[in-house]
Amino acid sequence: MADFCSAVDIPEFTVRNVKVEAEKLEGRGDALSARASSLAEAMKKETSDASAGIYQCYRDNLTAKRVEVAAQFDVGIGQLDGAIEALKAGGANPSSIQSDAGPVDMLKQRDDLIAQRDVSLKQIDDALAQLTLQQKALTEKIIA
Repeated sequence: MADFCSAVDIPEFTVRNVKVEAEKLEGRGDALSARASSLAEAMKKETSDASAGIYQCYRDNLTAKRVEVAAQFDVGIGQLDGAIEALKAGGANPSSIQSDAGPVDMLKQRDDLIAQRDVSLKQIDDALAQLTLQQKALTEKIIA
């Protein structure tokens, strides 16, 4: 009988508590999920920050262009104001100056130049507002 027992290989196995093992796996899964979530949030923040930098560059360029355009118009308006004042001081009517091309209304020219300036600046302001909306929409897409 001793020979019979020694000739049979009895497999070894470990009995484990399935509930304990499932809890361990769940814990590892939760930790992995948390790490993935954290990584996703970090990537969203990094992407959002990078896009904000790009939009700020565009905004800075448009703002600088606005200042430049306003300054150019203001120089022309200032020159017209000076000419109008000089004409008034000399007793002339700035709304009806005779020239080779016919009568010139310097007051209307000044008003027209102011209107052109306002239109130009509004276009830049509208572009800045649109840029802000685009940035907001992109940021919301990134964060979602």
